[in-house]
Amino acid sequence: MEEEEIIVKTKSYAFVALLASLAVAAPLQVSANQPLPAAGKTVQVQVVPALMEQADKALEQAKKMLPYLDQYPYKVVEPGEGGQVVVVLQQSKETPFPRISLYVDGSTGEWKGFHRMNGGTTPPSTYSLDKAIEKATAFMKKWYGEGMGDYQYNPSLTASADSIVFSRGVNGIPLQNDSVMIDVDSSGEIVGKTVMASLALSRDKYVFPKPEGVITKDQAEKELAQYLRLQYETKEGSAALRYTFAFSGELDAKTGKDTGENSYHKIIQVQPKGEAPVAKNAAEAAAFLAKRGIQTEGAVASEDIMEKFNRKTIEWTKDEERIATVVIDTKTNSLLSYENTAHVIAGGSKEKKITAEQALQTAIKEIETYLPASEKEVMLLESPRYMKHGNTYRAEFALLHEGIPVREWRYEVNVDAETGKVIKTSLSVRKQVNFPKADQAIDPAEAAAHYVKEFPLTLVYTLGETDQQARLVYKAADVVRGQRVDAVTGKVLSWKE
Repeated sequence: MEEEEIIVKTKSYAFVALLASLAVAAPLQVSANQPLPAAGKTVQVQVVPALMEQADKALEQAKKMLPYLDQYPYKVVEPGEGGQVVVVLQQSKETPFPRISLYVDGSTGEWKGFHRMNGGTTPPSTYSLDKAIEKATAFMKKWYGEGMGDYQYNPSLTASADSIVFSRGVNGIPLQNDSVMIDVDSSGEIVGKTVMASLALSRDKYVFPKPEGVITKDQAEKELAQYLRLQYETKEGSAALRYTFAFSGELDAKTGKDTGENSYHKIIQVQPKGEAPVAKNAAEAAAFLAKRGIQTEGAVASEDIMEKFNRKTIEWTKDEERIATVVIDTKTNSLLSYENTAHVIAGGSKEKKITAEQALQTAIKEIETYLPASEKEVMLLESPRYMKHGNTYRAEFALLHEGIPVREWRYEVNVDAETGKVIKTSLSVRKQVNFPKADQAIDPAEAAAHYVKEFPLTLVYTLGETDQQARLVYKAADVVRGQRVDAVTGKVLSWKE
């Protein structure tokens, strides 16, 4: 008989049962009066037959679409989040990676998606984007039928051959919030299908305006030039001149203006105090944290040194929870960052009591403490961004060279949105770098033309979380994640470069 491993997970415990495939009988039951085993302990349990039936049905369907699954004979079945059943396939019990996870609806037994994990970092795909789109389109037709379930390729959400995105059409226009992502590896194999989480928004509650009175794509692409900003990027003592995008990534389809409310690349006048904290060891780092209101008494400190980057990370742990983290330059003992880690792990505070402007003023005071006295101004890269997880605002600043921000000379401050206290600060320093002259840069309009030639803007619908009116916008591909244009050659650079 073939042996299967069934893992049933709860929040703090894992029950593992090694059962013969024909020995599945009564439903899994754990009595409320029965003491739970300690985490990591193994007990014999019985498994719900319906769970195995759903898993086997999904696996049979998956193998028809993905013949390479025959290379993964070892099967682990486990309940997943949101009532899902997860079928994990491995080449053997002793070979955890690569592995394939199939996601099955626990109520209907419908196979919803899958994902391959290789273990560690997967390098960017070397497969061509055009071929990846062809492969992904063919797979979508296999899954949804020849009409692809009204999904269509959405270039505004596709920035590389790794992940090809399709969005369902409304009035013939892609709806951003109803999308499916197909992963393609360097050999052209389909290795993942994910229904993007924003699909949880019910489209039936929204009004979709007709695409009347919108500007043309050519007009929208010309508007893009006004949102390009120069920045320097440094590496090994030299610098390159780039254009980066300073907007939300969406342009109003009628006006061509940024739909976001944030401001970008704003010069801030500062009054530095010039403090330069150093810490030779964990005790000195703990003393620094205490001055910042972060107590480490009774916690255990551990160190991790990355010699290649001259970095040392010190973490304090108490009751198996990290409570604080400090990063130090091992050459100079200069403190590079500190964080109230316990606040982050706990999910932060609950109420948002301060505004983005108040958070900004707190962040400015924080960096003024550590900025060298020679610095008279910095650039706020974007208005403080509110992060729901952790209930914090994040403000990022950059030091300037002849009025142009340097990407690697960056300060970051996270502020608690309830208490207004600083939760995390990352510092930076100037280094000796050879900078090219800014007058070498091509015109922003020319840079924008290079960008849209490779990544044309796409007219899409997008839904908000509160307003019941869908918005028509022209979407740029992936600019928020870090696409730039070489300001000298016009070459479009991805966030990976």
